[in-house]
Amino acid sequence: MKNKKVMLIDDDKDFVAAQSVLLGHEGFEISTAHSGAEGYEKIKEVKPDLVVLDVNMETQNAGFDLNRKVRNDKDLKHIPIIMLTGIETYSVTPQTLEMYNSMMSSGDFDLQEVLKVGNNSATVGVQFKDDNGKPYYLPLDSFVSKANAETGLMPEIHRLIG
Repeated sequence: MKNKKVMLIDDDKDFVAAQSVLLGHEGFEISTAHSGAEGYEKIKEVKPDLVVLDVNMETQNAGFDLNRKVRNDKDLKHIPIIMLTGIETYSVTPQTLEMYNSMMSSGDFDLQEVLKVGNNSATVGVQFKDDNGKPYYLPLDSFVSKANAETGLMPEIHRLIG
């Protein structure tokens, strides 16, 4: 059986090196990139089975922007993506997200944390502002805190690609 290919995209080279070793010991074939632009080119070239992608790289939302770009590419959109973040996350209900969106649209509310949304269909997504300041909802395959990567990343990888 062919080894599954995992691509790590993060500007933290030490984190990438450590995760590469751990994933390599699990039998995964690893490729890496350190920016959104480099990551997109390598995803097109390598066609990994899964991408592990940091949120905050060259810009605050570089990972979300790359995720959206991959989701909009007909040749790549099937690839599952695990988003990693060092930003504090919260679980919220759809009603909380609606309230948050209402406050954000009023212009007098500035929340720096990214919201993690869970609903009855077990989907996850984030609401963020793109580089033009436009609010955007991005459905995610998985969202893991870097603080919990040691215990949370491997189960998510196995859940998504075996």
